[in-house]
Amino acid sequence: MKNTTALQGRPSSFITAPYYKDTAGILRAVIPDVGVCRGQDSQSCRLSIHFRRERKTGPCFSVTVVLCKSHNKTFTIYPPGHVPYGRCPIAPVAPDGSLLRMPLPAPANSTQVDAGKGCFASLLLRAQAFSGTIFDAALDAAQGKTWRRADSLTSSEHCGDGCWTTQCRRIESTARLLGIHPLLSIEEQLKAAEALSVPALLLTESARNLALSGGCFACGKAVVQVLAEMPQRTSIADRLMQSGYIVSLWQEPLRWDPRRGLLLLRKPFHPPGTRAPPSIH
Repeated sequence: MKNTTALQGRPSSFITAPYYKDTAGILRAVIPDVGVCRGQDSQSCRLSIHFRRERKTGPCFSVTVVLCKSHNKTFTIYPPGHVPYGRCPIAPVAPDGSLLRMPLPAPANSTQVDAGKGCFASLLLRAQAFSGTIFDAALDAAQGKTWRRADSLTSSEHCGDGCWTTQCRRIESTARLLGIHPLLSIEEQLKAAEALSVPALLLTESARNLALSGGCFACGKAVVQVLAEMPQRTSIADRLMQSGYIVSLWQEPLRWDPRRGLLLLRKPFHPPGTRAPPSIH
């Protein structure tokens, strides 16, 4: 498998917050009390809506750009399950963060990397909860389905352009996101397993197998096995965002919790052997 382009540097954090419909039915973000510029000096953040930005990809509604008047900084509020520059959601969650689909029970022996045909069908059924996300590419590949070739004019129902090169690129990205890309270090795999709440052995053995017999179809099946093992709870978007940060796909994710009035930093997940970092007020 090829190496996936990783984030160079990590210049800043990004914030996700729930989006709710107003009285006119327009989705609007809950504005945090603090921004990504918090703590850079003694001044408290003073946030206001700067403008609403249309996007050709990602959420099918305008996202809110916020201005911090104290630090003269602007930043985007992303809905749950979306990341900067992302063309598709990474998790099956609604704009308010709730799950879009009811989870299925985890199948028996789901941690076996070399699952039999019957067991794999059960894994695939559970993994279908991630349809409509960046994982569509892997879900299709696991079933032997290829997206259209670049010279085809056939329209696609997938996120993005739906061509074969896009499918392969997204499979590579999701393999990295789930900690099974063979070029990831053991430390990254272990931390990804912690974030995703899946057995570390599943990730390390999947990565080893893909190093020996890689390819889009094999990688798609490996992705399905990890998705089927993940706990399908409301924390699923946070878990995937934290894993993506661990493997350097994007910046550090911050989540605004309007109920508690806290900007949560890498919580509730943290690498083994370390203490959870504090919340930011």
